[in-house]
Amino acid sequence: MDAAKVARARQDEVDYIHKTNVYTKVPRNKAKALGAKVITVRWIDINKGDTENPNYRSRLVARELNRSKRLDLFAATPPLEALKIVLSMLTSDNKGENLMINDVSRAFFCAPARMQVFVELPEEDHDGEDMIGELNYSMYGTRDAAQNWGEECADTMEAIGFIQGKAPPCTFYHKEKEIRTYIHADDFVSIASDENLQWFKKAN
Repeated sequence: MDAAKVARARQDEVDYIHKTNVYTKVPRNKAKALGAKVITVRWIDINKGDTENPNYRSRLVARELNRSKRLDLFAATPPLEALKIVLSMLTSDNKGENLMINDVSRAFFCAPARMQVFVELPEEDHDGEDMIGELNYSMYGTRDAAQNWGEECADTMEAIGFIQGKAPPCTFYHKEKEIRTYIHADDFVSIASDENLQWFKKAN
């Protein structure tokens, strides 16, 4: 991989972290005083294009290892049947509905942190002091990130009029707009009329 392009992609990620206030820099002594662990981080660098049309992306990922069972951490994922039902409704009883698939970029960074978590700062964001990051928003690689994202999605969907499913809870229905959708990680799959799908896209 081209080192210069990787460096630019990493700087773009650091700039985004600053812009969205993913973490606040705090002295390491704050974590020590609380007896809290400071999670290490690493870069995931990828060229999503090719050699002729490069598209470098870098993501800063925490390395919180799964060393114990945490029954309080749960993130629902839709079963394959959810997709089958949506597609069946779209094709067998279509009344003008269309399918819309949306991908949320840097999804976990949109979910507020619900626990106090500290991470090491990447070399690209060090300023010479013994500082660490206290998360304001979830970071990829932390054990509660997926749960936080799921809860943030549910809160947002209910705020704009959706009813959350019970089995599974990552399915939603908007009665007034007749929108059916399910969420798998950072992907939204929805069916409705074009007008209502565009409403939903703007509402989020």
